[in-house]
Amino acid sequence: MIAVLLASAQIQVATLAGIELVANDPFVSRRGPTLAVEIRPVPYLGFSVMGGVYPNFGQLDWTPLMTEILEENQIAPDISRIMSRQRAAAHWFPVNTELGELVSSVGLFVGGGLMHTRDDLEVLHEEETRRFVDSEKQAHGSFSWGLTAEVRRKSIGMRVRFEESRYQELVGRNKTEKKVPVWFGADLVIWQM
Repeated sequence: MIAVLLASAQIQVATLAGIELVANDPFVSRRGPTLAVEIRPVPYLGFSVMGGVYPNFGQLDWTPLMTEILEENQIAPDISRIMSRQRAAAHWFPVNTELGELVSSVGLFVGGGLMHTRDDLEVLHEEETRRFVDSEKQAHGSFSWGLTAEVRRKSIGMRVRFEESRYQELVGRNKTEKKVPVWFGADLVIWQM
């Protein structure tokens, strides 16, 4: 049955280039470009791989709360910056509409991948402490889910997405901390049909 559906389907392939940001980090702003490829064997089902890079702008990344904590209270919170991430996901688009040349899709996705982080040891004043230096750069397995909406005309469109990722980060050598960044993204989508 599935083989018959795939054989009769017109497979669609999309390239997505966009920008995303983390909306819920109280200390550090993370934003950067993303690139993805999506394959849809049928209009309501897709599979994608995505990668994002988030440049480190030092103190320019600090939120007002971070600046206040450091300057007024002389407290150094544990700052971990997401530097890059990769994700593979399965997409389901239960809402697909066509109005002339305009096509819209609304759906959700579930996936997993890797999150790469780097601790700010300068802020912690731990540049020489071995247990912090050993865990400064880390790669974490992550689980993601999200919602997405797209509008396109012919083969070019725009997509917006909301995504939650979950991963465990090692703090020092023996303590783990659960992280749940919430991402907002916007992508230019080019379909090859």
